[in-house]
Amino acid sequence: MNSISIFAPVFWNNDQNKEDGMRYKEEILGDVIRYVFISRRHELGLTQENLSLIANTTRQFISQVEGGKRQPSLFSLSHFATAVNMTLSELFQEIDRIYLDFTDNGADF
Repeated sequence: MNSISIFAPVFWNNDQNKEDGMRYKEEILGDVIRYVFISRRHELGLTQENLSLIANTTRQFISQVEGGKRQPSLFSLSHFATAVNMTLSELFQEIDRIYLDFTDNGADF
């Protein structure tokens, strides 16, 4: 998966989200989900509007998830997975892989 450098500042390098060099797991997981949404949408050449139509949601919801203002429900993740040609299992495997890379290796987005 290619790094999306324009989004890097909102992830690990954001000093406002650090506490003694450690981040809460929920924050890291939220950033990983955001990363997967953004990167997968970009890989497929979709706009937020296109993705929202395919995923049967609103562009505003996609924007809020990508901007870190909302966390998607399991139901929303299921719609997202289908919209980006993944099974829910594949989506969770991707989230888990990136999460583990980040927490085990200090990987950066």
